[in-house]
Amino acid sequence: MIGVTAPAGPTRPLPLTSPPFPNETVWSYAARLALLNGVPPKHVLRRFYSAERPLDRLDLLAVRSGQTPKSLRKALPELTTATAWHHPGYPLINRTWACDFCAAAHTGKTSWRIEIWGLRDLNQLCVKHRR
Repeated sequence: MIGVTAPAGPTRPLPLTSPPFPNETVWSYAARLALLNGVPPKHVLRRFYSAERPLDRLDLLAVRSGQTPKSLRKALPELTTATAWHHPGYPLINRTWACDFCAAAHTGKTSWRIEIWGLRDLNQLCVKHRR
């Protein structure tokens, strides 16, 4: 029939996974999972943005990444409740890059960049690596 699309099918876990970096953006995490598995990032986030509720998005990403919803919620601020994310006092509002040394230690890859949510109105500083 014209205009009818096939169902998307079940969401399945990806073969290779990696834990999220603290305060990482969802898109950055999806891109890293995609690189590991040799697929486009939109494949990792299939049906993610069409989910109506944040909890549905959390469950979908948990299945795809093989991570627990609790660990994803803790590491990816975008998966918290909308009231927490849009609260005026919420400190994580600017996107920036994680320290290259911390990212390499987390992923095992020296060339991968990780986009994170950074502190508002402050220059980023990695205390551990003095950068």
